[in-house]
Amino acid sequence: MPRIFSTTLLIAGLMAGGSVLAEGEGKHETHFQKWAEKLELSDDQRAELKQLHGEHMPQMRAHHQKMRELRAAERALDPTAKDFIKRSRKLAEERARFQVKAATTRAEHRQQMANILTAEQRQKMAEAHKQHRQEMKDQHRGDAKGHGRGGGGHMKGKHGKGHD
Repeated sequence: MPRIFSTTLLIAGLMAGGSVLAEGEGKHETHFQKWAEKLELSDDQRAELKQLHGEHMPQMRAHHQKMRELRAAERALDPTAKDFIKRSRKLAEERARFQVKAATTRAEHRQQMANILTAEQRQKMAEAHKQHRQEMKDQHRGDAKGHGRGGGGHMKGKHGKGHD
């Protein structure tokens, strides 16, 4: 799941820059420009990616809203109610069905984007993704420069034995 999420974020970051680029917001425009330059996108590719993103974003916004609603409905359930388990299961099943639909939509989007990029560009993106994933792992472990949870008191070993 984290790999799918990371890839989606990477793609979303590239794509988000495209739509925001049209709106002229600096932070996202810079992000898109960075990736466009790193991948050496042609003008046609940039235009295609912007169009693809414009078509995909309303779906993704709807997916996010639906998930927020389902989570809110789950939190709103009264655990002391007689039908709590039944209602909880029904919401969980609905959320699972919806997650399959959302994952399929994301996969379709990834495939469409991959079809716009050349093999070399896809390779560059995969390498950048791999590097980003490693940086996030290092940061989470506290191995990155000044980031993460490292430092004194960080738990070591099984079951926290070996505190500093």
